[in-house]
Amino acid sequence: PFVAGSTMIATVLKTGAGIKQLNEGDWVVPHKPGSEFGAWASIAVVREKDLIKIPTDLMPLEYAAMHRELCVAYRLLEDHGDLKP
Repeated sequence: PFVAGSTMIATVLKTGAGIKQLNEGDWVVPHKPGSEFGAWASIAVVREKDLIKIPTDLMPLEYAAMHRELCVAYRLLEDHGDLKP
Protein backbone atom coordinates (compact mmCIF):
# COMPACT_ATOMS: atom_id res chain seq x y z
CA PRO A 1 0.00 0.00 0.00
CA PHE A 2 0.99 3.60 -0.61
CA VAL A 3 2.05 5.58 2.47
CA ALA A 4 1.90 9.37 2.09
CA GLY A 5 4.94 11.37 3.10
CA SER A 6 8.44 9.94 2.88
CA THR A 7 10.59 13.06 3.20
CA MET A 8 11.04 13.99 6.82
CA ILE A 9 13.20 15.49 9.49
CA ALA A 10 12.13 14.30 12.91
CA THR A 11 13.00 14.71 16.56
CA VAL A 12 13.48 11.58 18.65
CA LEU A 13 10.91 11.78 21.44
CA LYS A 14 11.68 8.52 23.23
CA THR A 15 14.02 5.59 22.82
CA GLY A 16 13.51 1.99 23.80
CA ALA A 17 15.73 -0.67 25.29
CA GLY A 18 18.82 -1.52 23.28
CA ILE A 19 19.01 1.79 21.40
CA LYS A 20 22.69 2.76 21.14
CA GLN A 21 23.10 5.57 18.60
CA LEU A 22 20.08 7.79 19.26
CA ASN A 23 18.98 9.86 22.24
CA GLU A 24 15.89 11.87 23.05
CA GLY A 25 16.05 15.22 21.27
CA ASP A 26 18.25 14.00 18.38
CA TRP A 27 17.28 15.02 14.87
CA VAL A 28 16.96 12.22 12.33
CA VAL A 29 16.23 11.61 8.65
CA PRO A 30 15.29 8.32 6.94
CA HIS A 31 18.17 6.00 6.10
CA LYS A 32 16.74 5.23 2.66
CA PRO A 33 15.01 7.81 0.46
CA GLY A 34 11.43 6.81 -0.16
CA SER A 35 11.15 4.89 3.11
CA GLU A 36 7.51 4.40 3.96
CA PHE A 37 7.39 5.98 7.40
CA GLY A 38 4.25 7.98 6.80
CA ALA A 39 6.01 11.26 7.52
CA TRP A 40 2.74 13.14 7.56
CA ALA A 41 1.98 11.49 10.89
CA SER A 42 2.52 13.40 14.13
CA ILE A 43 4.23 10.45 15.85
CA ALA A 44 5.79 7.27 14.49
CA VAL A 45 7.68 4.25 15.81
CA VAL A 46 10.78 3.62 13.71
CA ARG A 47 13.68 1.18 14.04
CA GLU A 48 17.03 2.77 14.87
CA LYS A 49 18.70 1.18 11.85
CA ASP A 50 16.23 2.99 9.57
CA LEU A 51 17.34 6.46 10.70
CA ILE A 52 20.40 8.68 10.29
CA LYS A 53 21.22 11.11 13.10
CA ILE A 54 21.94 14.63 11.84
CA PRO A 55 23.53 17.62 13.60
CA THR A 56 21.26 20.28 15.08
CA ASP A 57 23.40 23.25 14.09
CA LEU A 58 21.26 24.06 11.02
CA MET A 59 17.62 25.03 10.95
CA PRO A 60 15.12 22.31 9.97
CA LEU A 61 14.22 24.33 6.85
CA GLU A 62 17.85 24.17 5.67
CA TYR A 63 17.87 20.41 6.14
CA ALA A 64 14.58 20.09 4.31
CA ALA A 65 16.08 21.97 1.36
CA MET A 66 18.98 19.53 1.09
CA HIS A 67 17.32 16.39 2.43
CA ARG A 68 17.48 14.44 -0.79
CA GLU A 69 21.09 15.42 -1.42
CA LEU A 70 22.08 14.24 2.07
CA CYS A 71 20.51 10.84 1.50
CA VAL A 72 21.96 10.44 -1.99
CA ALA A 73 25.46 11.43 -0.84
CA TYR A 74 25.30 9.07 2.12
CA ARG A 75 24.13 6.13 0.03
CA LEU A 76 26.79 6.77 -2.64
CA LEU A 77 29.56 6.90 -0.04
CA GLU A 78 28.26 3.97 1.95
CA ASP A 79 27.41 1.71 -0.99
CA HIS A 80 30.16 2.63 -3.46
CA GLY A 81 32.80 4.60 -1.56
CA ASP A 82 34.56 1.66 0.11
CA LEU A 83 34.66 3.67 3.32
CA LYS A 84 36.77 2.45 6.22
CA PRO A 85 37.05 3.84 9.78
